[in-house]
Amino acid sequence: MPSLTALDATRLVELFEALRWSVREADGVESARLTLFRELLHELDAEEKELILTITADFYLHALDSYQASAARLADMVAVSLVDGHDFVVALPLQRPKDVGLPKSAGLALYLLRHELAERSRGATWRFCAWDRLNLLNQKAATRTNALILLVDDFIGSGTTARECVAAFRREHARPSDKVILCAFVALSRAAEALNAEGVDLIAANPLQRRGISDSTRLRDKVAALATMDNIELRLKLGADYRRGYKQSEALVYMARCPNNTFPVYWADTRKTGGVWPAPFRR
Repeated sequence: MPSLTALDATRLVELFEALRWSVREADGVESARLTLFRELLHELDAEEKELILTITADFYLHALDSYQASAARLADMVAVSLVDGHDFVVALPLQRPKDVGLPKSAGLALYLLRHELAERSRGATWRFCAWDRLNLLNQKAATRTNALILLVDDFIGSGTTARECVAAFRREHARPSDKVILCAFVALSRAAEALNAEGVDLIAANPLQRRGISDSTRLRDKVAALATMDNIELRLKLGADYRRGYKQSEALVYMARCPNNTFPVYWADTRKTGGVWPAPFRR
């Protein structure tokens, strides 16, 4: 039976401290996330525990309290490097047509970025507008030329949805002179590479995140590590698309909620046989 040794427990606390994650709540009680990680490790055999402790060292926690700073960084990137040659800048949510009107994290990212860019546009040579619906672009700026269009989201994972959004935007809303750029607080490197290969520019406020196992610098035998992760995931209730994270993204990222691109051992909370799995970043 799997168990948690004193050494495992010590390594876990040291890992939390290295990542600057809370070990204890304000009242001195152990943090809920640390408790869930303990319960997770208790489910795993020695090889599986070693893998989780190793790859979690690269986990990128971008919680809600980090969003404002990321919006400010994105605004600086746009104002300093991207507006040259454009006298009109527009920010819009990165969304599929079927998602219009639904509460999505792109709306929050746009809300924060629009205020940062509005500040930077004061006294500048370029005009700035932001709208929360794509169809407002051609209603309110039908005569625009050479505009910089920012499609905004908090996270871009596999790039599949982003490509769909860009294709729909270009088909239904874009003008030939529009320059379209995707803006995200956090993005996966493989998504950026795939989008760039299709001629879509992406900027992110934080370093691009690489695959947690296949791109790891901490693991010697990545084939064995993937097999170990696959074995863990066999215990979880998952659709085929979510093995190793959505579209096999292998992400190690937490945002305001945990993206399904992250390895599901961290967020899937249901066992294949029923019952609760102790996921530390439940969706």
